[in-house]
Amino acid sequence: DSTSPANGSVGVQSGKTIEIHFSEQVQAGTGKAVYISPRPKTDSKLKWRGDQLNITLADSFPPNQTTVVSIVSAVTDLRNNHLDSSMTIAFSTGSTLDSGRVAGTVLKEDIAQPTVLVGLWELGRLNDSTIIDSLYPDYLTVTDAKGNFILKFLPDKSYRLIAFVDRSKNDRFN
Repeated sequence: DSTSPANGSVGVQSGKTIEIHFSEQVQAGTGKAVYISPRPKTDSKLKWRGDQLNITLADSFPPNQTTVVSIVSAVTDLRNNHLDSSMTIAFSTGSTLDSGRVAGTVLKEDIAQPTVLVGLWELGRLNDSTIIDSLYPDYLTVTDAKGNFILKFLPDKSYRLIAFVDRSKNDRFN
Protein backbone atom coordinates (compact mmCIF):
# COMPACT_ATOMS: atom_id res chain seq x y z
CA ASP A 1 0.00 0.00 0.00
CA SER A 2 1.16 3.54 -0.73
CA THR A 3 -0.34 7.00 -0.42
CA SER A 4 0.08 10.49 -1.80
CA PRO A 5 0.72 12.55 0.23
CA ALA A 6 2.88 9.90 1.88
CA ASN A 7 1.70 8.56 5.23
CA GLY A 8 3.57 10.35 8.02
CA SER A 9 4.83 13.18 5.81
CA VAL A 10 5.16 16.76 7.07
CA GLY A 11 5.48 20.04 5.20
CA VAL A 12 2.96 18.83 2.61
CA GLN A 13 2.23 21.47 -0.01
CA SER A 14 -1.30 22.74 -0.42
CA GLY A 15 -3.44 20.39 -2.46
CA LYS A 16 -6.89 18.88 -2.69
CA THR A 17 -6.28 15.25 -3.64
CA ILE A 18 -5.33 12.23 -1.56
CA GLU A 19 -4.46 9.00 -3.41
CA ILE A 20 -4.36 5.62 -1.75
CA HIS A 21 -3.01 2.58 -3.57
CA PHE A 22 -3.87 -0.84 -2.16
CA SER A 23 -1.93 -4.07 -2.70
CA GLU A 24 -4.86 -5.48 -4.69
CA GLN A 25 -8.09 -4.33 -6.29
CA VAL A 26 -10.70 -3.12 -3.80
CA GLN A 27 -14.28 -1.99 -3.72
CA ALA A 28 -16.11 0.11 -1.19
CA GLY A 29 -18.05 -1.90 1.36
CA THR A 30 -21.59 -1.24 2.41
CA GLY A 31 -22.02 1.95 4.41
CA LYS A 32 -19.51 4.71 4.83
CA ALA A 33 -15.94 3.51 4.40
CA VAL A 34 -13.81 6.68 4.61
CA TYR A 35 -13.59 9.34 7.33
CA ILE A 36 -11.46 12.48 7.06
CA SER A 37 -10.50 14.32 10.23
CA PRO A 38 -10.81 17.07 11.08
CA ARG A 39 -13.97 16.86 9.04
CA PRO A 40 -13.92 19.18 6.00
CA LYS A 41 -16.80 21.68 5.80
CA THR A 42 -17.89 20.19 2.48
CA ASP A 43 -18.07 16.47 1.72
CA SER A 44 -15.20 15.04 -0.26
CA LYS A 45 -15.58 13.09 -3.50
CA LEU A 46 -14.44 9.46 -3.46
CA LYS A 47 -13.50 7.56 -6.59
CA TRP A 48 -12.77 3.85 -6.23
CA ARG A 49 -11.02 2.31 -9.23
CA GLY A 50 -9.10 -0.96 -9.26
CA ASP A 51 -6.43 -0.85 -6.57
CA GLN A 52 -6.78 2.89 -6.02
CA LEU A 53 -8.94 5.31 -4.05
CA ASN A 54 -8.85 8.99 -5.01
CA ILE A 55 -10.25 11.46 -2.49
CA THR A 56 -10.86 14.99 -3.74
CA LEU A 57 -11.51 17.65 -1.12
CA ALA A 58 -13.62 20.70 -1.89
CA ASP A 59 -10.92 22.96 -0.42
CA SER A 60 -7.13 22.77 -0.17
CA PHE A 61 -5.42 21.09 2.77
CA PRO A 62 -5.61 23.49 5.73
CA PRO A 63 -2.32 25.19 6.68
CA ASN A 64 -0.38 23.90 9.71
CA GLN A 65 -2.75 21.01 10.32
CA THR A 66 -2.52 17.25 10.54
CA THR A 67 -5.09 15.56 8.29
CA VAL A 68 -6.14 12.01 9.12
CA VAL A 69 -7.84 9.62 6.69
CA SER A 70 -9.44 6.52 8.23
CA ILE A 71 -10.56 3.67 6.02
CA VAL A 72 -12.76 1.20 7.87
CA SER A 73 -12.52 -2.55 7.50
CA ALA A 74 -15.81 -2.60 5.52
CA VAL A 75 -13.69 -2.12 2.38
CA THR A 76 -13.33 -5.43 0.53
CA ASP A 77 -11.23 -6.93 -2.23
CA LEU A 78 -12.90 -8.38 -5.33
CA ARG A 79 -13.48 -11.70 -3.51
CA ASN A 80 -15.39 -9.81 -0.77
CA ASN A 81 -12.64 -10.29 1.81
CA HIS A 82 -12.65 -7.36 4.25
CA LEU A 83 -9.53 -5.46 5.25
CA ASP A 84 -7.91 -7.12 8.26
CA SER A 85 -8.33 -3.89 10.22
CA SER A 86 -9.05 -0.23 9.71
CA MET A 87 -6.34 1.80 7.99
CA THR A 88 -5.15 5.23 9.12
CA ILE A 89 -3.13 7.65 7.00
CA ALA A 90 -1.88 10.96 8.36
CA PHE A 91 0.06 13.87 6.93
CA SER A 92 0.65 17.47 7.93
CA THR A 93 0.95 20.77 6.12
CA GLY A 94 2.89 21.97 9.17
CA SER A 95 6.33 20.94 10.42
CA THR A 96 5.12 18.11 12.71
CA LEU A 97 2.39 15.50 12.96
CA ASP A 98 0.03 15.80 15.90
CA SER A 99 0.68 12.88 18.25
CA GLY A 100 -2.33 12.66 20.58
CA ARG A 101 -4.45 9.54 20.68
CA VAL A 102 -7.56 8.16 22.31
CA ALA A 103 -8.36 4.46 22.34
CA GLY A 104 -10.93 2.30 24.05
CA THR A 105 -13.67 -0.27 23.78
CA VAL A 106 -17.39 0.43 23.46
CA LEU A 107 -19.50 -1.91 25.57
CA LYS A 108 -23.21 -2.14 26.29
CA GLU A 109 -24.02 -4.31 29.29
CA ASP A 110 -20.50 -5.83 29.02
CA ILE A 111 -21.04 -6.80 25.36
CA ALA A 112 -18.69 -5.36 22.72
CA GLN A 113 -20.41 -3.05 20.25
CA PRO A 114 -19.10 -3.33 16.66
CA THR A 115 -19.67 -0.67 13.97
CA VAL A 116 -20.48 2.08 16.47
CA LEU A 117 -19.30 5.59 15.63
CA VAL A 118 -16.97 7.27 18.09
CA GLY A 119 -16.73 11.04 17.77
CA LEU A 120 -14.58 13.70 19.39
CA TRP A 121 -15.77 17.28 19.64
CA GLU A 122 -13.19 19.90 20.56
CA LEU A 123 -14.36 21.48 23.83
CA GLY A 124 -13.31 24.93 22.58
CA ARG A 125 -16.18 24.73 20.06
CA LEU A 126 -18.75 23.83 22.71
CA ASN A 127 -20.50 25.86 25.38
CA ASP A 128 -23.45 25.27 27.72
CA SER A 129 -25.98 26.15 25.02
CA THR A 130 -24.41 24.12 22.20
CA ILE A 131 -26.71 21.46 20.84
CA ILE A 132 -24.19 18.78 20.04
CA ASP A 133 -26.39 17.03 17.47
CA SER A 134 -26.12 20.13 15.30
CA LEU A 135 -22.33 19.69 14.99
CA TYR A 136 -20.31 17.07 13.19
CA PRO A 137 -17.56 15.58 15.34
CA ASP A 138 -14.10 17.01 14.67
CA TYR A 139 -12.70 13.46 14.65
CA LEU A 140 -14.64 10.31 13.86
CA THR A 141 -13.96 6.59 13.67
CA VAL A 142 -15.84 3.28 13.82
CA THR A 143 -15.42 0.45 16.30
CA ASP A 144 -14.12 -2.87 15.02
CA ALA A 145 -15.75 -6.30 15.45
CA LYS A 146 -14.57 -6.38 19.11
CA GLY A 147 -15.86 -2.89 19.88
CA ASN A 148 -12.36 -1.38 19.90
CA PHE A 149 -11.51 2.02 18.48
CA ILE A 150 -8.49 4.27 18.18
CA LEU A 151 -8.22 7.89 17.13
CA LYS A 152 -4.63 8.88 16.38
CA PHE A 153 -2.77 12.03 15.34
CA LEU A 154 -4.88 14.33 17.49
CA PRO A 155 -3.87 17.89 18.42
CA ASP A 156 -3.22 18.49 22.13
CA LYS A 157 -6.67 19.81 23.04
CA SER A 158 -9.57 18.81 25.29
CA TYR A 159 -12.44 16.88 23.73
CA ARG A 160 -15.84 15.44 24.48
CA LEU A 161 -16.07 11.79 23.36
CA ILE A 162 -19.40 10.21 22.46
CA ALA A 163 -19.98 6.72 21.06
CA PHE A 164 -23.24 6.33 19.15
CA VAL A 165 -25.16 4.22 16.67
CA ASP A 166 -25.71 6.31 13.56
CA ARG A 167 -29.23 5.23 12.63
CA SER A 168 -29.78 8.30 10.45
CA LYS A 169 -26.47 7.68 8.57
CA ASN A 170 -25.43 11.35 8.80
CA ASP A 171 -22.33 11.05 11.05
CA ARG A 172 -24.05 13.09 13.78
CA PHE A 173 -25.07 12.23 17.32
CA ASN A 174 -28.83 12.62 16.87
